[in-house]
Amino acid sequence: MLEIKDLSVKFASEHSVQAVEHVSLSVKKGEHVAIVGETGSGKSILLLAVLGLLPEGALVTGEVFFEDVDLLKLSPGQLNKIRGNRISYVPQGSGNGLNPLLRVGFQISEPMVVHRKTPKAEAWRKSVELMKRFYIGNEEQAAKQYPHTFSGGMKQRALIAMGISADAGTILADEPTKGLDEERIAEVVRCFQQLEDKTILCVTHDLKFAKEISRRICVMYSSNLVEYASTEEILSSPLHPYTRDMLMAMPENGLKFQTGFSVSHDNYEKMGCRYAARCSECFEKCREMPPVFDVSGHKVRCWKYASSD
Repeated sequence: MLEIKDLSVKFASEHSVQAVEHVSLSVKKGEHVAIVGETGSGKSILLLAVLGLLPEGALVTGEVFFEDVDLLKLSPGQLNKIRGNRISYVPQGSGNGLNPLLRVGFQISEPMVVHRKTPKAEAWRKSVELMKRFYIGNEEQAAKQYPHTFSGGMKQRALIAMGISADAGTILADEPTKGLDEERIAEVVRCFQQLEDKTILCVTHDLKFAKEISRRICVMYSSNLVEYASTEEILSSPLHPYTRDMLMAMPENGLKFQTGFSVSHDNYEKMGCRYAARCSECFEKCREMPPVFDVSGHKVRCWKYASSD
């Protein structure tokens, strides 16, 4: 359904920032995949590259196949026919994805009018139904309101409703729980769990949220994919030292974390494994960048598993 092959993103600047580096992953039809990692690891840039929404200064290489079509080779006009229609985008959870000057109901109904040619009255009715599906509350009245009257959780649920209103089969979501409290996060979890028939690629820094909504997890660190496996394997039997350290840093695991996780982009070309300087299991070979090894279907970028591939 969605296959990313050797995707890299570099921003032309004084320091020539490498935001994403040789990432490959696939998302099967109907599968829910979460991309996790700390701030600055390249998660959101990866998502925007897939959608063709990066600024002109971004150098994007690799391939992104959606239903056997390479999205990176399409013109802006061709991409516009896919975005919102067959691939929908749910932006970060601050609510900035909603236009403050337009009623929420109109914004949820607009994709139906534009992409499905649904009559406006019918689209409005369906937007109210979607708001009910995602527990907005007092939906008939809420549809007539403006975004500033909504709480953070209500805004995020409205963004999800807007994202699926045109019935796109694939949803790309960027940090849908960012800035939300535990109660609001639980509401977003319920929304995602209702989308079992959709293909979802979701970026998040929240491991607990990833556990609730995904079947597979991709772990990114310093622009690299370092591990990719089923959600159960990642959370119970992680292979990469970074993934293990990240899990140990969770409050329920005692907040046992390494200091200074992130690596300066300026140092990338001088390094081998990005995590080597902070890894307790580092050895001489780690001065070289490891490829991604396949350990019985469990993908991991670590020299420890060279003999398993």
